[in-house]
Amino acid sequence: MDLISSLNIFASGSATLSFGNPMLVLKSSKFYKRLYSCSSVVDSEASYLTKHIDSFLSNSPHSSTKVFDSLSFKDPFLWNSIIKAYFSNGNYVQAVELFSKMPFFGNLPNQFTIPMVVSACAELGLLCFGMNVHAFASKLNLFCGNSAVGASFVYMYSKCGVVDDASLVFDEIAMKDVVAWTAIVIGYVQNGESDSGLQCLREMHRLGGYGERPNFRTLEGGFQACGNLSALTDGRCLHGFALKSGIVSSHIVQSAVLSMYSKCGSIEDARVSFCEVVNKDLFSWTSFIGVHAKLGYVCECFQIFLKMQANGVYPDGMAISCLISGFGHNQEKDCWNLMVVGYEKAGLEMNCIKLFREMRHKGIEADFNSVISVISSCSDWERSVLVDLYIAI
Repeated sequence: MDLISSLNIFASGSATLSFGNPMLVLKSSKFYKRLYSCSSVVDSEASYLTKHIDSFLSNSPHSSTKVFDSLSFKDPFLWNSIIKAYFSNGNYVQAVELFSKMPFFGNLPNQFTIPMVVSACAELGLLCFGMNVHAFASKLNLFCGNSAVGASFVYMYSKCGVVDDASLVFDEIAMKDVVAWTAIVIGYVQNGESDSGLQCLREMHRLGGYGERPNFRTLEGGFQACGNLSALTDGRCLHGFALKSGIVSSHIVQSAVLSMYSKCGSIEDARVSFCEVVNKDLFSWTSFIGVHAKLGYVCECFQIFLKMQANGVYPDGMAISCLISGFGHNQEKDCWNLMVVGYEKAGLEMNCIKLFREMRHKGIEADFNSVISVISSCSDWERSVLVDLYIAI
């Protein structure tokens, strides 16, 4: 068993221990002697804790906070470790609160602290607090030669909907790496400025350095932009780049390519892309249904819809909305009746009943099969309600 594994096992069982002395927590572990001997240089108990607290905190943030609070000496590494523990576990409020306490204990944040705290502000929507952190980081001169700090602010401003400020921060980054480029591309796209996002991606590709090579997240933003703009030619070029670079093997990129072709209404490209998706999830199926619905191929939509369920993927509201949207192009009663029957066969009784009501409301005549399917659905649904009621009693 290695050092990290030993710490992991210890951390998982430390919640009930006394925290009067932080080293008692470590010493209470049966692995303590081995852990202690693994440290090549042990000047003091505090230095030993400092060296190994990162792995300890990551596995037990609540328990380790008590250890952290009891320490008389806290260096920036310890502060970063406890903030990272909370941030990595999605406890963004606690991460920000700990950051706020740092100056009161004589510690200033460094280039490792800022990206975590700023990202936490982005997730919480704390724009004002994030702007204060921005001013603080500028005062400490943490932007110089550090793309990660700048990229975190680009992400925060974009996430909070202030894309102009995100653009200003991006322009100030001297050495822009793929993280910074990705942040600005996705920021533009998510804020409804797909043109600007696509332009940034073109500029990134033009520069062509190692740090400017798009990754799968950058391409995901690019495909979203192409889909939003119905820019089929740009989308195909981007797809070609993804194939050439090998990034298209990523499931995220495969789904983004499919979604782009679907939004652009290119049914043949969408069909090829759909076949290339290895693990077809609900998003993939919905995108494929969507492109057929967009072109009014209702019967094909429904066949895909049934095939999706046969593959163990069940629809949500978005998938059903995509399916029904195709009906606006084709009001033929055969399509509606086919849909009603299909819902009943798929065991979606409530959907069958709701669609039948909508069909009748639109004045579309139901055929014999639809009526039988609705009657069967009503019977099955009533029976299932009675069973649920019986179980509850």
